[in-house]
Amino acid sequence: MRIEGAEELARRLARLTHLIRDAIVAAFQTGNASELLTGWRSVFAQTLLPELAENGKEAEFADMFAQTLAYGLFSARALTSVSTRFSPAEAAKLIPKTNPFLRDFFDLITGPKLDDEPFVGYVQDVVTLLDCADMGAILEDFGKGIGAGRRHDLVVHFYETFLSAYDPKLRELRGVYYTPESVVSYIVESIDWLLREKFGLKDGLADKTKIAVKLKEGAEVIEEESHRVLILDPATGTGTFLFEVVEQIRERFERKHQAGLWPAYVHDHLLPRLFGFELLMAPYAVAHFKLGLELSVRHLPELWRANWAYQFRPNERLNIYLTNTLEDIEKVAQQLGLLSIISREANEASTVKKHRPVLVVLGNPPYSNFGRQNRNDFILGLLDDYKRSLKEKKLNLDDDFIKFLRWAHDRIERPARVSSASSPTTSISTA
Repeated sequence: MRIEGAEELARRLARLTHLIRDAIVAAFQTGNASELLTGWRSVFAQTLLPELAENGKEAEFADMFAQTLAYGLFSARALTSVSTRFSPAEAAKLIPKTNPFLRDFFDLITGPKLDDEPFVGYVQDVVTLLDCADMGAILEDFGKGIGAGRRHDLVVHFYETFLSAYDPKLRELRGVYYTPESVVSYIVESIDWLLREKFGLKDGLADKTKIAVKLKEGAEVIEEESHRVLILDPATGTGTFLFEVVEQIRERFERKHQAGLWPAYVHDHLLPRLFGFELLMAPYAVAHFKLGLELSVRHLPELWRANWAYQFRPNERLNIYLTNTLEDIEKVAQQLGLLSIISREANEASTVKKHRPVLVVLGNPPYSNFGRQNRNDFILGLLDDYKRSLKEKKLNLDDDFIKFLRWAHDRIERPARVSSASSPTTSISTA
């Protein structure tokens, strides 16, 4: 039976992912967790959420692992034609090179190691489900307008349907709520206007000028060239804001009939300027998938795609990193095995956190608290600046939303401390 509806696929995928999660939790609770599972739990705890190492946090780890499996398989299936060879091992080859973490993740878990896991049957059920899905029909409405030139974000609505069926309480706990497209569009347009009118950058978000900056690496100061307008979403979720940035810039090229200039611009002046951080596995995978669809212009008529579809070059990636923004993680030593793929993400994210001269911080951080999470000395120390001499009793200044605002404030100020005198004035815009 072919599945042609995104909502039906999301619900079925959610049920199977829930079963994978439950099997992983049971393995830990009975003391039968494999080396593969204990290894990944240790890695996630070291680089993302230290609390995952604590007793009683098995469900949180199981959730991250199960969603990574499900959305990795979904991404691989969605970006390929129908194939009878589709399998977890094949998925590792099909996942775009633009997401090196997810490719490496599947390389390390497929094969005999996965065959020995208690949830392997459910993984095969996910593969069968996706093989029965008519991805062409499901993605047919991706990016189609619901108004004059605007899009209906099928990918995000798919994720919301998935999460609502998978675990509604988890959605509330993580503060995972969809920012309306009209709000996202307004914010991005406003930033573009500010860059043009207040910063004197005539191309706004499309600006491709460069500046000289000084980066401090330990005791050494290195001078290098950087784009002037670097854009960062520190809680990127499913990539809605970065998607809108790309879309508005591409539409500007379209209005000027500059399709021939688009590929070189994307490679030289767009992808190097866009950065995103995400803590949760599923939205991280969705963000990569969604921006990949955007740059392949699936929302344009087929005859237009030959002119506007961007072909990623070998080893070119999207700069969306799996990281905990609020953790002050220094660069970690290069590791082997499991730690290698996480350490690369951590190191590249650390460079952006500490050294890149970011001009624009935008996005919509989670409104919900993560309980005992994100209470490290780094972010709490920054938050003390907001609390100093303030006797506020009604507002919870420890809320994660305010932590993200404080982090963005610090990140925007940081370039002024390490950059050359020629660096631009900095600004911040958050939803």
